[in-house]
Amino acid sequence: MKILVMSGSPHVNGTTALLRDSFVEGALNAGHTINVFDAAHEEIHPCLGCNHCRKTDDGCTCCTL
Repeated sequence: MKILVMSGSPHVNGTTALLRDSFVEGALNAGHTINVFDAAHEEIHPCLGCNHCRKTDDGCTCCTL
């Protein structure tokens, strides 16, 4: 099974990271495929509602900001 683990805590070595890592280790030992996305340390921009993606084939302008 493929599992996506999303983490959002800014504390790199905090309780959430400990729980996340324990879950990931258990899932890997059970034979699952794991992808971890750390949202707290990524540069993420919200949708601006400009509809550029619907009007052209260029994709989202929000992603290029």
